Formats: sequence, C-alpha cells, structure tokens
Amino acid sequence: MQHIQSSQDYALMRYATVVPAWFHLAFANATPPPLEARWAGQSRTTAALRWPSAFREIADSANRTLGVLDTLIGNQWRAGGPSFSRTSIRFLTHRQFILDAASYLNKLVTNMSLSLRPVNTQLYNPPEKQHLARLVGLMIAVGLDWVPQQVTDTNDPVYHLEPPLDALAQFSFSMGSSDMTSLPYATKQMLARELAMERMRRAEAANLPSELAVESDAKGNVSMLPGATAVRKRKSTPTFDSFMAARLAPKAAPLDITVEKKVRRDFFGRPIVGTSEKFESKENQTPTADNPINKTIFFKFNTGYSNAVRRPFSINNFLTK
Repeated sequence: MQHIQSSQDYALMRYATVVPAWFHLAFANATPPPLEARWAGQSRTTAALRWPSAFREIADSANRTLGVLDTLIGNQWRAGGPSFSRTSIRFLTHRQFILDAASYLNKLVTNMSLSLRPVNTQLYNPPEKQHLARLVGLMIAVGLDWVPQQVTDTNDPVYHLEPPLDALAQFSFSMGSSDMTSLPYATKQMLARELAMERMRRAEAANLPSELAVESDAKGNVSMLPGATAVRKRKSTPTFDSFMAARLAPKAAPLDITVEKKVRRDFFGRPIVGTSEKFESKENQTPTADNPINKTIFFKFNTGYSNAVRRPFSINNFLTK
C-alpha cells in the first residue's frame, strides 16, 4: 500500500484484498497443530487452515428457501379453488412473494392465531368462530399446516408450521423471538385438528353427487365453522370400468319361489311328530271373573327401573273389582 500511495500505481490495488488470503494459505497448516511447539527452547504458535464456508452456507439457505416456496405453491395447486381469489399466490414469482407477500402473510397468520383462546371450540362465541373460520380458510388457501413432530430427548409432540413460512419472512437471528413460536400448545393442536377436519369436509363435499350435496346442505350437514368457505359440489365420476365391474361383481343366486317347510328331526334323523295344540279364540272362551284380560286394568312386567317416587302396592289391588 505504501508503494501504491507513493508511486500512484493504482493498478495494484486490485490485488490488495488477495494478500490476506494468500498469507493465510501460505503460512497455515492443513492439520490443527498444538498450541505450542517447543523447538530449541522456543515457543512456536501456528494457526489451522480454515477453508471458506460462507458460500456453502448461503447456497444451502437459498436451496431451503426455494424448497419452501415450491412447497407453498404446490400446496395451493393441490388445495384447489379459484386461482383469482385474494389468497392465491400461485402466479407470483419467488422474488415477488418474498419481497411483497411473505412478511405480511406471516404477520397476519401470527396475529390471527395469537387472538384465539386455547379452549374447546364449542365454548367459542359466534364472532370467535367466524375468526377461526377465516384463519382456517386462509391457511388452507395458502397451503400452511401445523404438523406434530416428536422431540428426540423427551418424545413429546411439538407442532411446527409446515412449510416454515417464518423462515422466509424473518432473519435467522430473530427466529427465536418470533411470535409464531410463542403460541400455546393447545392453540396449535386445535388449529391442526380444525385444518384436518376442514380438509376432510371439502374432500367429502367434492366427491358427493350434486343431489346429495344439496340435501346435506339443506339438513345442515355443513362445517361447524359458520364462516367456512363453501365448496361447489360436482357429480362424482366412477373410476372403474362398467364391464370390469360387471365381471367382478358377485353373482346373485336364483330365487327359489317354492319354500319347503323344514321338518323337525331327532338325533337319529326320524321326524318328530308333535301334538297339535288347540288355541281357543277370545269369543270361544268362557268368561271368568278371575281372568285379567276381562278387567279394565291389567298389569305387565317390564325390565328396567325408574328413578321416580315409588310406593309399595300389592298386586291384589289390581285384581279386585
């Protein structure tokens, strides 16, 4: 640098940044040496050779980011729905999504999740149910989900946001203090259950015929969440061939019109001849005073019990005139 400043030979300034790297490669060792090597009573300290790793770390981070973006867009295509909806990001480029939508979407999902009470959804009032329905619809439309993962040390399930949207919207040094990680466990579990149930409802509604879908809507067989997005029902098309279905279907046995009366037989195969019992009708029976059928009130024993107030009562009171 003194030669450059004195002779004003500025063409050599391009090599100024290479000198420290050359000195490191020239005087460093490939294996980490001991801190002190005592030769001839003198202490000698050397440094270990360290290869640059920043490029590899940045490349790995870029690959993870591209993988998260591809997963988000793929989840949106699998979720279906119109591509012109306000929550659709299918046609955004990776740069547009990271710069314009990632931070706002992460903040929106975080704030909507923090306002939920970690209780059963049956205890929610109508405004809270509508708020939960909007959050579930937004997460399904964007392609987000809470996935449980086992902790290796304690084997306890911990819910993580998949794909990790906070990794795109926040820097690595601020990930530990994010609001998404501070959500209660009960809230994450409730959101994971509601997301799975809503996806199942939409899948069943899409596979139902149009007539059955209209009847189910009329009967009130819809989502528990009042603000959930209704899915258009279409007629289900059979996925099998009619010819193969006829071949694989079980063949019905021919109906036998003549029904043969079975005869009771003993152990040796001989038919058992029973004595015919004569049943007299009510008109042919002689009226008797002690017959319970002729009385206005008659009793019948039933199994079970009742918690009502009971009092002892004799059966003769029913039979007396």
